[in-house]
Amino acid sequence: MKKILNVFLVLLVFGMLSSCTKAYQIKTYYPAEQGIVIYFSATNNTETVAKKVASTLNLTLFELVPEEIYTDEDLDYTNSDSRTSKEQNDNFARPAIAQIPNLTSKTVIFLGYPIWHGKLPKIIYTFLESQNFDGKTIIPFCTSGGSSIDASAEEIKALMPNIYVNEGRRLSASVSSDDILKWMKAINVVQED
Repeated sequence: MKKILNVFLVLLVFGMLSSCTKAYQIKTYYPAEQGIVIYFSATNNTETVAKKVASTLNLTLFELVPEEIYTDEDLDYTNSDSRTSKEQNDNFARPAIAQIPNLTSKTVIFLGYPIWHGKLPKIIYTFLESQNFDGKTIIPFCTSGGSSIDASAEEIKALMPNIYVNEGRRLSASVSSDDILKWMKAINVVQED
């Protein structure tokens, strides 16, 4: 009787432990080689998040590096004469990018960027206008001290009407892999195990 009770308790504890952890299978609804994480980061916040997204989903990572690197003075949004202030207020500004990735074989692009002056940085315009994105899906994510991703996602949709822009998220540098997976599950990018 004691043996049966012990076996029952072991099975009960095992069952309780296994039901406490809900695992996600890192299986995407597209072949992994067709996905990529592309990001622009001037202060490393977006880079930190991009690396977590790429690591969590086991995707290639590509950084968009401007030909002219942004200095602290360039990034001073309180100065109307700073480089970023001028770029963000100029509808035709397209900062040059040192290298543009070849996306011919990619169908799903996770696009990360900071929010500048409540908007998409103009360097992202340069990237989006650099090649044909027809038939591709963009999943945006951003970093920001207070702005949501909504306005920048609408900018992407307006700039690229022939692509599908999935639900984006504003993420902090402290985002966990579990939070990323929950977001991916919510937008049907990964399957639940």
